[in-house]
Amino acid sequence: MVGLFYQLITVGVGVVLTPFLLLTLGVQLYGVWALLNTIGSYETLSDFGITTAIVAFVNRTKLSDEIDRIITTGTVLNIATTLIVVVALYILKPYLIRVIFRLPAELVAVTTVAYVLNLVALMVLVTSRSLAAILDALQRVDVRIAIEILGIICGAVLTWFSLARGYGLIGVIWSGIVIGCLRVVAFGFAIRQASPQLRPHFGVGRQKLAEIIRYGANTQGASLGLTLSDPLLKIFVGVGTTPANVGSLQIGSSVATVPNSLAFSMVANLFPAIAERHGNGDMLAVKQLASRYLAFVVFITFPTSTILWLASPELIRIWLHAPYPLIVLAIRMLTITYIFRALALIPWSVALGSGRPQDNSVAMILNLCVLVMGGVALLLISQFTYDAILFVYIFSYVASTAYLFWRMYRNVGNIFSKAEAWLLRGIIQVGIISAAAGGVYFFSRLVTTNAWSRLIVGAVILLASYGVALMLTIPSTEWQKLKNSLVQA
Repeated sequence: MVGLFYQLITVGVGVVLTPFLLLTLGVQLYGVWALLNTIGSYETLSDFGITTAIVAFVNRTKLSDEIDRIITTGTVLNIATTLIVVVALYILKPYLIRVIFRLPAELVAVTTVAYVLNLVALMVLVTSRSLAAILDALQRVDVRIAIEILGIICGAVLTWFSLARGYGLIGVIWSGIVIGCLRVVAFGFAIRQASPQLRPHFGVGRQKLAEIIRYGANTQGASLGLTLSDPLLKIFVGVGTTPANVGSLQIGSSVATVPNSLAFSMVANLFPAIAERHGNGDMLAVKQLASRYLAFVVFITFPTSTILWLASPELIRIWLHAPYPLIVLAIRMLTITYIFRALALIPWSVALGSGRPQDNSVAMILNLCVLVMGGVALLLISQFTYDAILFVYIFSYVASTAYLFWRMYRNVGNIFSKAEAWLLRGIIQVGIISAAAGGVYFFSRLVTTNAWSRLIVGAVILLASYGVALMLTIPSTEWQKLKNSLVQA
């Protein structure tokens, strides 16, 4: 259950820090910080799918010497290519700051310094992520997540201290660099404990290297699409509106992603598990894993998303001490988007684990194409608005999720088979229960005017809906299997 704890800590830190960041930095600099994170996400251009390939290929071989070669070669390649992209981003600094940020003159200097420091943070982040992939490959996802939890907590404390001492945006970025370096050290120590025999060893055979690069290339489209979709949305908002709107989108996204994050935390080990079973040739186990994890994703996201969509005005008013209608709009639109993203986690993991990462690449290329074409069209016809681009964003994830489920059906088979008949029936029942819970909450708002009272009522209705869903939709035999799956996660 460490994955669930990780997401709860992430959400908790965001709840505590976001109002403080917004108040201390101000709306403009908060938007700058969000855009810096967005530009940093384009670092994934350098990934080439190598970190995912490490996990897949380590689980396909039993030879310790070959494992050493795969891990060493993949890690060095990832860091080296990232350095090239970071240099390119530095060269493009004047252009990106001028075109994307659209800042008043008094904020250009601090933004320029923050931009350069953010590139340093990127190198640290990639080194950390490469080492994290090694732990995943060694089937120590639990250790990796535990280190990330500790890093989040320490990072929050250091960020708070920096803001309290008046270090502003520069202090926030320096906090990330320091914590990133500590995370690298912790990952290195954990790898040594998990696999004492692991040694740096170059010399992967030409054929094996070609297979790794081919797998990574097939994965790259998926990696780019998944990571760049949110930043591309923020870039469009920054170009079409103002950095303040980007800040609203950043906050709205951090709230709306909560159900998706909870689902992700519980399926964090699905890819390594499927890779292991697929490596053993057990396709029936792959299908059973997919069906049970899909059940969990539906159960965790549907009721929470429904209440979150309805209760967002009260939540923002209490949390940020102001109505912020643009943030509420972002929460509502992105909550719908992230339901589809959460559902896509299952066919995504199945494609990676069964050796078909190109399916994910096609899905995310489709996602980006829909988003780019929609955003550019809105700009060209001078109809670019905050809510219009969010609508385009929803449709981009509907398209990519539908494609992924179609590919999973073609490659693995029907996970809604007679043997798993309870699954489809349970999904329909959860949908009905979630809609009923939303209706009860909607009518309860007519008799309660206080924001705190409405949130408390919403929490009670949410818990009740989960209780009803668990009692009515999961057979006792499947409930025990599901519990075992969640414990393993």
